[in-house]
Amino acid sequence: MRLDKNMKITIIGLGNLAEYMRPCYEGILGENMKTNVIAIKATERNLEEKRRAFGFEISVGNTLEVLKRQQPDMIFLSPPPKEVPPTTQNVLVPYYAFLREQGKELPMLLNFAPDPPAAYFYDTLGQDILEVNILPNMLNKIEDIDCSGIGLNYVTFDARHKWQGEPLEFLKRFLAPVGGFLDSPQEMVQELLSTKVVGNPVFDMCCQIADILKERGVILPESRIASCMRAAHRAQFDDLSPDPYHCSTQDVPEEYRPFVEQAILSWYGGLLDYARSVGVQPPVDKQATRFKIELQLLAVQLQPRAAIEHTHSTHATKGGVLEHGTILYNTLCKEKFDNAFKAYLDTHTLDENFFACWREQAKQNAASVTAHCRKLSK
Repeated sequence: MRLDKNMKITIIGLGNLAEYMRPCYEGILGENMKTNVIAIKATERNLEEKRRAFGFEISVGNTLEVLKRQQPDMIFLSPPPKEVPPTTQNVLVPYYAFLREQGKELPMLLNFAPDPPAAYFYDTLGQDILEVNILPNMLNKIEDIDCSGIGLNYVTFDARHKWQGEPLEFLKRFLAPVGGFLDSPQEMVQELLSTKVVGNPVFDMCCQIADILKERGVILPESRIASCMRAAHRAQFDDLSPDPYHCSTQDVPEEYRPFVEQAILSWYGGLLDYARSVGVQPPVDKQATRFKIELQLLAVQLQPRAAIEHTHSTHATKGGVLEHGTILYNTLCKEKFDNAFKAYLDTHTLDENFFACWREQAKQNAASVTAHCRKLSK
């Protein structure tokens, strides 16, 4: 199996995720990407546009025929999640059987969906394959700032088939352009995904504080509030990567700072409580819960509010986990947070009871998102 610039890759499903992951396969192949990658789309929608953008061969359908013709070293599996099982049964099962009949080496299989689990592929395709499930970090660059050193890719192996040696090192190298490598136990994937989702509303918190202050005649941009929150958040850890962009608690005036800092520390504390309550062990508990909050706050520092709102609206699949997390925050949290900050401005006193409840709310939201994940995967 070639694991260098000469390897061949078949991408099944050329959607948003495959486009986002382009730095990974282009980083390995370089100029060879144009000749060594073939992608398969389900429809002709935007076909010519994508051919111009990528420069490699794109087929509409004919997945099994393409695989037999190209015989790739890697299969990059990224169709809509509901299409993964039928693609496996109707395409991958006969293709792997074809390779075995020919005495050919089997390709590594990278599946970019949380479900079905890695064990499904070994049980379906055979114990001699190399397969891994990956939930990639989806924010590796904000404006012109490289933040891949903050993000983590959740990587899940079948417990019976942990990768080792050259394939494992290749996988880490392959994923590096979009983030670090976090070995995530299969039984914890949905829980860890939930903590990412519930990290998103730190954007809302920054905007709510800015809006309430504006109502009272104080102009404090959400970017500065995010800077203060991110600095307070980073101060909890001693093993973080270098800061890609300046942040400081001093960006918020002293009279508002206690509330701003405690808001983020309590929310993060709730996510950490949740992770530990479901059995996530150190150091994964902190690694998996902290990075989404920092990435989101960095985005608020660097991007206009409208741009982030647009990103959230386009990334939230109807009925999906991100939409569910947003609904939870809007219905259960937003008004409580507004009222708490207004009370703080009126009294200049931190309400410790509120922050204890705020911490518990983050934990409960994460639990609800996990339940929604389980419902979707049935």
